[in-house]
Amino acid sequence: MRKSSYTLSGIVTSLMKRDVQSGEVFIFVNKRLTV
Repeated sequence: MRKSSYTLSGIVTSLMKRDVQSGEVFIFVNKRLTV
């Protein structure tokens, strides 16, 4: 994956309007679904 954990947490916060420290689980995969 090309995005860092900081970038992904920013995506969760800004685009998804969620709190990364809420205890929810966020799963990110690549286009081929191999990660």
